[in-house]
Amino acid sequence: MSNSASLLKQNFIAQNAYDTSANAVDLAQAAVDSARAQLDLARIALADTTIHAPLSGVVSKRLAQAGEKLAPDSPGFAIVDLKHLTLDAQVPASDIPGIHVGQDVQFSIDGSDGRNIAGKVARINPATETVAGVISMGSAKDVDRAAAAARRAFDGYSRTSPAERLALMERILAAYKAHYDEIAQAISTEMGAPVTLAKGSQTRIGVGHISAMIEVLKTFKFEELRGSVRLVQEPVGVCALITPWNWPMNQVAAKVVPALAAGCTMVLKPSEYSPFSAILWAKVMHEAGVPAGVFNLINGDGAGVGAPLASHREIDMVSFTGSTRAGTEVARSAAASVKRVHQELGGKSPNVLLDDADFERAVKQSVLHVFQNSGQSCNAPTRMLVPAGKMAAVEAIAKRIAEELVVVGDPASDKTTVGPVVSKLQFDR
Repeated sequence: MSNSASLLKQNFIAQNAYDTSANAVDLAQAAVDSARAQLDLARIALADTTIHAPLSGVVSKRLAQAGEKLAPDSPGFAIVDLKHLTLDAQVPASDIPGIHVGQDVQFSIDGSDGRNIAGKVARINPATETVAGVISMGSAKDVDRAAAAARRAFDGYSRTSPAERLALMERILAAYKAHYDEIAQAISTEMGAPVTLAKGSQTRIGVGHISAMIEVLKTFKFEELRGSVRLVQEPVGVCALITPWNWPMNQVAAKVVPALAAGCTMVLKPSEYSPFSAILWAKVMHEAGVPAGVFNLINGDGAGVGAPLASHREIDMVSFTGSTRAGTEVARSAAASVKRVHQELGGKSPNVLLDDADFERAVKQSVLHVFQNSGQSCNAPTRMLVPAGKMAAVEAIAKRIAEELVVVGDPASDKTTVGPVVSKLQFDR
């Protein structure tokens, strides 16, 4: 995406993050959920983080040697405590760089610890099919605490000046860049993205979102006169942001960054399939000095966290991206409190080539695009509609490009272009 296109996109996101006296304006650019098939409300994971005490999510270390299995309750599983950023006990280091490991499984919401654990879920590295970590599952109690923390923080944070929020964005960008390689490794580990993709588009897009918002904030008009009317754009309030596993940093940044720029406070629910990169994002928030309660993050599933979050009385807006069925449930949960709901729901991308198309160029681009990210992108052109008379030629081009340029293999190799899909559930589909 060009700088100008990215800037326009972020400008749209920022503008849609505000309420105006004329209009109810949506927060724009939904968070994307991974949509686990059984509920398809996806296991809406919200792992709490307030920002002097960002998230204590759970990460584990496999003590056994490669190939051995370890139960989630084994001693090798321990909590990441980003609140204190210290090592709570002498246990093996995490598989994810930059994450410190302690022993107690707990959350940290608005600076206080708690043990409202609804269970634990092992996260599997899809490339090795071994346990990469464990996340604790939140509950409705955790949602209550996180939403209350965001509500308390809103009064002060919403009154910060654009200049103050611009300075915060610049600190976030610096902290993000400092953890760039760690975030890329986390993405590769949690979802199997080839390292070239993880270090390239997957992590770099976070820099793009933050940088573009910095430029937007330099000129964005929060107040303006239109004739005899003064138009003031105000933050929506407390936002619930639900993000997916397939482009984790893209979706987290596309949600959190404009919400912060707008003066909103928030509770982020990263997908349980990509929790580690979200934990590192929480670390970025902490190091950048995001005020306590402004940013909260809770891991959990749809029934235990997602539904309570979507229906919570302290949440003013839900931003969700995922399946149509899950979106229906989110909208239904939000309806009783008449909160704003912004959704980007699932679909596939047909690719239409007409007779006068440059078939060599178009088919090559389509084939490479559909294989990128193991095909796990909402805009992957999985269907190609071509003139019947061109079918044989198109098939030949597609076959040649796939054989010459697509390399399936170990995500750690620089030569690999296609890694595994994120989970057995996705593979079996």
